[in-house]
Amino acid sequence: MSTSTSVILRHGKTKYIQGNFHSKKNGDNFPYKSSYELAYLHQLESEDEVIKYLYEPFELYYNDVNGKQRIYRPDFMILYANGSIEITEVKPKIMLKDFDVQAKARSCRLYIEENYKDVDISYRFITEQDLFNSDKEYQDFVKSIKE
Repeated sequence: MSTSTSVILRHGKTKYIQGNFHSKKNGDNFPYKSSYELAYLHQLESEDEVIKYLYEPFELYYNDVNGKQRIYRPDFMILYANGSIEITEVKPKIMLKDFDVQAKARSCRLYIEENYKDVDISYRFITEQDLFNSDKEYQDFVKSIKE
């Protein structure tokens, strides 16, 4: 697995780690927009039950907090060895109560319900608690990718 990383300053305040990740499972490069997404890519690569995964596999529409229609692209679609499919959105736990985050999730769950009645497919959030056992583990991970 090779990773190219860049640290990008946005809005003058927050640093985001972005780059490209090479997947041996998929034989392709995947962009990532955060350290959490990069950690999740490593996790997907290492899990034997994960056969294949796609990054931002499709677009959906949702209405934001102001009622404006927006486009949503779920982060990942994963195919497991047992034939099940999971759509995941990587977010910090603190953001899960955000109106727009929940509106996107509702839109995706409705899309699944209406279009995949006979397929074992689910939607879930991936948070830092799914990726790291402690704050120190997260800090060590970020330090290792910046080196």
